[in-house]
Amino acid sequence: MKLSVIIPVYNEEQDLGNCLNSLKNQTLKAEIIIVDDGSTDKTLEIAEKFKVKILKQLHKGPGAARNLGARIAKGDILIFVDADMTFDRDYLKNLVKPFRDKRIIGTTHAREIASNRDNIWSRCWGLVRVSKKDDVKIFRAIKKSEFLRLGGFDSKYGYADDQTFWFKYKIKPVFAEALCYHKNPSSLGEVYRQSIWIGASLDNL
Repeated sequence: MKLSVIIPVYNEEQDLGNCLNSLKNQTLKAEIIIVDDGSTDKTLEIAEKFKVKILKQLHKGPGAARNLGARIAKGDILIFVDADMTFDRDYLKNLVKPFRDKRIIGTTHAREIASNRDNIWSRCWGLVRVSKKDDVKIFRAIKKSEFLRLGGFDSKYGYADDQTFWFKYKIKPVFAEALCYHKNPSSLGEVYRQSIWIGASLDNL
């Protein structure tokens, strides 16, 4: 089983290094693909230091970036994460474990913990997210063949593009006991911008 991790990035110079270090230290190795969505900061300089595969596109959003990465990925399993995430060392191993059942097409992680828990705005946003087995719609890992057959992620859903297969086909991923850490908004401005993006995405649903 070959894995490809796809990371859409847009001005992620503060977080990308930690994300890539965390992926490089995984117990299960994977191809890592960075898809730059038109960054204007030092994101690309940081990515180049890690000797990962780098793709570039105009600013089209994370859904389009994920689709571009998926098309050129060499892995049988595609894994979609964000640049502000870090991971338990067994994250990839646990995320793909359910694929031992050949009927499974995709998985998502069970737990997500805020990595900046000392920040007041992060605490307001929420420190721990535990997925409920009957309410999991975000695909973190999926067979490449199925991803392409289903047409990839639809950018019109914005913030929620990784739930495309639920919105279009009512297909949900399987629950995997994998743990990641996600950086929450850490200022009032970030909370505002994130909320605006989420709200606009919900309007499109």
